[in-house]
Amino acid sequence: MNDEQRSPGTDDWDDGVLDRVAAADPAADLDVREGVLRAKVDDLLGATGPGGQAGPAAETAAGTGTGMAAESAADGEDTAPTTSPTAPAPGDELAARRARRPRTSWLVAAAAATVVAVGGASYLAGTESRSGPTAGLAVASFDMAADGFAEAGDAAPPVSLAAPGGSRGEVTTLPEAEVAVGPGDVSGARVMAGGPWGLGRTVFHAQGLSEDAGSAEAFALDPRPVADAATAARVAAALGVPGEVRTQEGGTPSWAVGSQDGSGAQVWVAGDGRGSFGYTDPGRDPWTCAAPAADGSCPTPQPTGVTDDEAAAALADVMRRLGVDPAGYEVQVRPAGEDDPSRWVSARRVVGGTATEDAWSATVTDAGVVAVDGSLADAVPLGEYPVVSPAEAVRRLGDPRFGASTPTTLPGIAELRVGEEQGPTGVPTPPAPGAPLAWPVTDVTITGARLGLSQQWLPDGSVVFLPAYELSDAEGSTWTVTAVADAGLDFSPR
Repeated sequence: MNDEQRSPGTDDWDDGVLDRVAAADPAADLDVREGVLRAKVDDLLGATGPGGQAGPAAETAAGTGTGMAAESAADGEDTAPTTSPTAPAPGDELAARRARRPRTSWLVAAAAATVVAVGGASYLAGTESRSGPTAGLAVASFDMAADGFAEAGDAAPPVSLAAPGGSRGEVTTLPEAEVAVGPGDVSGARVMAGGPWGLGRTVFHAQGLSEDAGSAEAFALDPRPVADAATAARVAAALGVPGEVRTQEGGTPSWAVGSQDGSGAQVWVAGDGRGSFGYTDPGRDPWTCAAPAADGSCPTPQPTGVTDDEAAAALADVMRRLGVDPAGYEVQVRPAGEDDPSRWVSARRVVGGTATEDAWSATVTDAGVVAVDGSLADAVPLGEYPVVSPAEAVRRLGDPRFGASTPTTLPGIAELRVGEEQGPTGVPTPPAPGAPLAWPVTDVTITGARLGLSQQWLPDGSVVFLPAYELSDAEGSTWTVTAVADAGLDFSPR
């Protein structure tokens, strides 16, 4: 695996980067309210969806507290979203963009209720591209057009690259099973061999693919018109949040209106590459526990009656309030569990006929929208870029500038147990003197190629949607690689 393409499970993180992120967290010194945490985790463990995946209750427990709120369309009244009592204090752009993703087992569920996975879908040991809806979501079983969203299936799925300028292979999906993490799993020898799951060296060959190059259109998000205090004031007025605009100091420029201590509604707008925004109101959080019991416990929220259509309509209403047309987005609603206190809905942007990874998301309860976040920046065309042929794209998988990485997804994890060894058993025997040394290489024949768009963050923070290939073998495994020809790329060190 290239140094630029580290999987989340590797142990070579830059401690300085992590320290800076931790230092920027305004909730770093807050005490965890154990009653709230335990109630959330217990509910998480009791609400699983198909295939052992955590259900919507888990989604809410892990993520209620990022976003913006609005009343359901039937009420016609302004409302506000909420932050969890254990969530970071509002006003921090990084904390507000933290993703809502469930985990199973007490260890993983507790982490989901208190720790954040940044950047959308998060997996234990990597990421996985799928040719259907966003991982873990189901296309809503209702008339999307009635809510103003794009029809499902009209847009091509996105092409997901592992890292800026990089590529990634979807090679192994481990079966549903317990995953043991022990000392042997992080040894240098196993990392050199490709990681604890035996992912090693791979060579790629093209079969039946065209050598014809071409061109394709690229796009970018332009946050400049919305990255200012005026936008923060406009968003606050549209959502009924009183107060003056405050400029957030340090790092990415951002602006906020409303409560500063988490006791009331707040909106924020960030000057990042997406023109990100969020809205929260802790008064509508179903997990809010104003008066814990003597033992510190908190009651579990009641199940919600919000339907798929109502959840989608609530998100569409907020988008329209802020001047965003839902017709440019595909909506997806996470299936509801029997005891879920909220619904989770997302809408991903469609650019050039392709669904992208740039998305809005909302948590909706009987009281209305509890949390919403998304991007206010418009997508603008960058013109045609030269693209390599499908056959050349396969050769790029062996080029260090684009080489394929091999993260592994771990669906249906039943439990994460620490301290138990998994892998070869017994004491290893060194090879005989002069014997050939094991150096396993996987030979992959690529038989299919699909040209699409991939969302990438450039070094300066800009967000672009560039042409990329999804390459597949006869078994259906996929790898992705940038399609833009060398002439359209700037390889200068940053």
